[in-house]
Amino acid sequence: YDRPYDWTKAGRTQLFKDLLTPAGLDEVKTYADGIGPWKRYLVTVKATLDSSGNPVDVNGDDGINEADFQAVANGALIEEAKKRALLVHTWTFRNEPHRLARTYGGDPQKEYLQFFELGVDGVFSEFPDTAVAARAMYLNNQ
Repeated sequence: YDRPYDWTKAGRTQLFKDLLTPAGLDEVKTYADGIGPWKRYLVTVKATLDSSGNPVDVNGDDGINEADFQAVANGALIEEAKKRALLVHTWTFRNEPHRLARTYGGDPQKEYLQFFELGVDGVFSEFPDTAVAARAMYLNNQ
């Protein structure tokens, strides 16, 4: 689960994350046209912590989930992939409020728009109607 199976069989100790380094992207370019990183490699989420270092239930729903976190974008991986003419498709997008960072105010289209603005070429979504509508909105604003 932590590395490609063929790497395990060959005795390679690197992990999936190593595919996302400049050297890893160079290797990927030898056999693929794109990458499919988990969306948290592109936009992380950051919790508000209490004095003990524990995440705070910011929205008061008696649970700690993405709705309590802020989205923090990092376009470096996309930039490195684009330097190598690699497409970037990320995953998995959902509409449920507890799956959306607080940054998006409960609006799943805002999450898609952030990723399209970062330069992703495509997304995998559990809600393709929302993904298509957000992509159309993004393209209309270009």
